[in-house]
Amino acid sequence: MEMKLASSVVRNWGELDLPLRISAAMGLLSGASLPIVYEFILPSFGGAPSIIGLALTIIYPPLALFVTPSIAGFVGTIALLLRPMSVEQRGIVGFIVFIASVPSVFFMLLYAVYLWGPHT
Repeated sequence: MEMKLASSVVRNWGELDLPLRISAAMGLLSGASLPIVYEFILPSFGGAPSIIGLALTIIYPPLALFVTPSIAGFVGTIALLLRPMSVEQRGIVGFIVFIASVPSVFFMLLYAVYLWGPHT
């Protein structure tokens, strides 16, 4: 099962065009930004542990603007890499992944600049 899954991902990655590969990479980056949101942004809203982070987004809807697109981009990337689709379906899913990933990647870059930038 594990080897079959890996070969499916490699095969589907090879079938993606360059814009869809960029979308998939951005979706993975947005999924990687979820721990940053849970560990560094949520404590500023009362120090909620990661387990109840999604419940907090339901209680505090503006936070959902940062968490929900990350999940959508990550799940869309998994769908692009694991599910067999037609070219049209891949284009639609890739576009949704790209649009959902832009805010997460942007804020992750801002956070990286904050970490490595000069602190005065």
